[in-house]
Amino acid sequence: MKTLYLHIGQHKTGSTSIQSFCKRNKKLFNKMGYEYPGNKGHHHGFYKTVVNEDNFNIVAYLKKLEKQKFEKFILSSEGFCKCSRNNIENLASVLKRLKWDVQIVVYLRRQDKAIESIYTQMLKNQKIKISIDEYVKRSKFKNLQYGKFLDSWSEVFGKENIKILLFDKVKLGLLKSFLRSIGFKKRERMDQFTYLKNKKNAKPSAVEIKNLLKTNGIAGEIYKQVSYSLISPQDAALILKKFEEENRYVAKTYFNSANLF
Repeated sequence: MKTLYLHIGQHKTGSTSIQSFCKRNKKLFNKMGYEYPGNKGHHHGFYKTVVNEDNFNIVAYLKKLEKQKFEKFILSSEGFCKCSRNNIENLASVLKRLKWDVQIVVYLRRQDKAIESIYTQMLKNQKIKISIDEYVKRSKFKNLQYGKFLDSWSEVFGKENIKILLFDKVKLGLLKSFLRSIGFKKRERMDQFTYLKNKKNAKPSAVEIKNLLKTNGIAGEIYKQVSYSLISPQDAALILKKFEEENRYVAKTYFNSANLF
């Protein structure tokens, strides 16, 4: 039976770094019995076939993988976190019919930090012209309602087949935590991989953020906490308050804990 490790995001939890890491270490993965298919570094194309419920191409892609000598495959696209319940059920049905074992890997980020990261990315790409305060007021952030999101995947694939990692709390670092989630237990094996920082998606400095705000004609403050933040401690607390019930549910259901973050 082939095993599929499906990394589904979420957005702004280091997905690009994970994808770059897997692509860079493709040959080593192969030596260890894993395949990271393709040469693009991500699997957004496969995600599109899933969200379109294009079963002909879903099956064709998986059949192509089945012909390879590897028993373990890694597919990664943060787009999967946008899948509807129907999309997920359809994918599960195809995988079950083809007799694939599936392990879902997902990272969650504290909502105020995720919102700030999303906003900063839009700022860098010059896709936003309003302050972060206004952005927070206008947006519903349904994708950050983690309980509903996780339930959709766990109720279809089984809670025992979902590995949930907290982006803000990974002890080994992002990349080694990912390796552990796909079956690497021994540090000696993990140390064989090549690790490089992804400078492209590194958090901009406070000076860079100030310049970006100025360039885009946006008024905004920089708050000094452990590191700088565009969101004041008071506003961060209000954001987390909105997700308090949801986070408590996730903590209890998936971590048997009182607190999520």
